Amino acid sequence: MSFKDIRHIRHWIFDMDGTLTIAVHDFSMIKKVLEIPEEEDILVNLEKLPEADKNARLRWLAEYELKMAKQSIAATGAPELLTYLNQQSSDLAILTRNLQDLAFITLEAIEADHYFEKSLIFGRENAAPKPSPDGILQIIEKWGISPTETVIVGDHEYDLASGKNAGIQTILVNHESNIYPELADFFFPSCHDLLAYLQNQ
Repeated sequence: MSFKDIRHIRHWIFDMDGTLTIAVHDFSMIKKVLEIPEEEDILVNLEKLPEADKNARLRWLAEYELKMAKQSIAATGAPELLTYLNQQSSDLAILTRNLQDLAFITLEAIEADHYFEKSLIFGRENAAPKPSPDGILQIIEKWGISPTETVIVGDHEYDLASGKNAGIQTILVNHESNIYPELADFFFPSCHDLLAYLQNQ
């Protein structure tokens, strides 16, 4: 598979929390409240519960996520990166393990909602959660492109794994070092550093 240099990519998929925003979710606290073992994935664990228990826990999770969404702050360089990609006539999408409606609220809070078509903002109810490639494959199909023409930007192992599982290039941001070298095709300490790379033609 022949990939394009990311400076020539015009289709960008972004994770949201911790990528375009400063990470604020306290996952250890969430697991403690929801009685989920520390080593287990939250969404996978909840999916296995009886319907009544699952729904009650999902309601609590959504209320917590709503509070966090309203308080969202843009990550360093994220607004400038989105502005630059928009100026390059790039197509942009969101793939988050959050709910779609909360993604809308988060993007509004960081004043980035105008960069994304609502039909290209995928929450956990629109596609199987990352690391599944489902959301990426749906977005690629909507765009009518090949995997070599897009890239995913994220801060978490699941973001990068979903990209690898879909056969697209992966970019890790917002860490001091590349903590997922087997999954990240590119690494930048921040969105600001990614932008500087893209501008260095």
